[in-house]
Amino acid sequence: MYPWPLVRLDTAAGAAGRVTGVRLTPVAPSPDLPVLVVDRVTLPRAGAAAWIERMHREYRPGAEARGFTFAGVRQTRADRARAVDVVVEWRLPDVRAFWRARAGGHDPATVAWWAATDALALARSRSVMGPA
Repeated sequence: MYPWPLVRLDTAAGAAGRVTGVRLTPVAPSPDLPVLVVDRVTLPRAGAAAWIERMHREYRPGAEARGFTFAGVRQTRADRARAVDVVVEWRLPDVRAFWRARAGGHDPATVAWWAATDALALARSRSVMGPA
């Protein structure tokens, strides 16, 4: 249902394997279509459950207040030993709602959440997709 990304957020890892940089690449959207946001965070296996609990407690309420609808979370095997990919899916009604939600994501709590995630994560990416 969501075959192409509207925005791609990629991170780069430093020497210690921690996130050191972020790149956001926009792709032309269709404004009236629903949007799926997929966050993929590669974490040490031992820290994944605690990160998911913190995401529900600390990040999710603010994301929902900005217009995101939580659609689910799952863990998958990462390419690295002793690591797991945590995939979190969010939905928004349209592209305008995505940009409104994104504009509200610069509050101190959200910035602190992602900084704490980057300190723990081996890698993370965000894909933003619309239906065909």
